[in-house]
Amino acid sequence: MSIDAIENLIAELQDYCHAQGLPHLSADELMSEDITKDQREWLKDYCSRWNDAVEAEFSAREKSHA
Repeated sequence: MSIDAIENLIAELQDYCHAQGLPHLSADELMSEDITKDQREWLKDYCSRWNDAVEAEFSAREKSHA
């Protein structure tokens, strides 16, 4: 993954919030909002994909500085 993957995830969350009528907050912040079970499941999946993207970007940066 790359910075592009992270940017795509940011855009995906913004689109999801707009479509679901949710405030434009971070996924972590949205988890503490009054949301449906389906929204919570989507956000859990999103957080997992976000963490994967961030870890991949961190690993790529470490390798480029080694």
